[in-house]
Amino acid sequence: MPAGKGPHPNIHSIVFPWCRLYCDVERLIHDPLAAQGLGVSYFRRMPDGTVRSWGDPNDAYRLYVDYHARVTRQLIDLCSSGRVLLIDCHSFSAQATLLCPHPTTDVDICIGFNDDTTRPSDAVLEAIRDHFTSRRYHVSLNTPFACSKTFDMPDGNRYHSVMIELNKRIYMDENAHYPHIRYPFVRRDIQALYAKLLQPQP
Repeated sequence: MPAGKGPHPNIHSIVFPWCRLYCDVERLIHDPLAAQGLGVSYFRRMPDGTVRSWGDPNDAYRLYVDYHARVTRQLIDLCSSGRVLLIDCHSFSAQATLLCPHPTTDVDICIGFNDDTTRPSDAVLEAIRDHFTSRRYHVSLNTPFACSKTFDMPDGNRYHSVMIELNKRIYMDENAHYPHIRYPFVRRDIQALYAKLLQPQP
């Protein structure tokens, strides 16, 4: 999985290269959704009783463990040098899916956060929300998805985490599986947010 620095020396990125149907790093090892085929490795029980999976569950588990170990190591390194904001950025479908059979129709961007020590300050959450609302996106907090990704860290390594989920409809044609005319503008708006978050906080 490629990892490296982004366009700014204080931006570090890890991109998981596999489809979540094959290995979903957002799930828990013993996720309650696994009984529905929505655990680390997805599967679907067919009407004839057979099980269809999207890959080898053992390989998916190995990829999952490797990813979590890699992110944890990077977070530990970053925590030793200053304040860290983990941005859990991905997308959700405007169409019905296994994870969201009744998708929302009025949310462009969902901002998620946890109610624990990883919760960003109100100022940071308001800055993210206001950034997108000022650009005419319809923004929600912790709905239709809630919380943000966290990692098991040794004591003394504190960081904050925020999830930014983009509705696919704002940047792509889901039926054609291809970005539409709004894609470069959405990309620009996200990059502008990162630049804003890198500014010193009061």
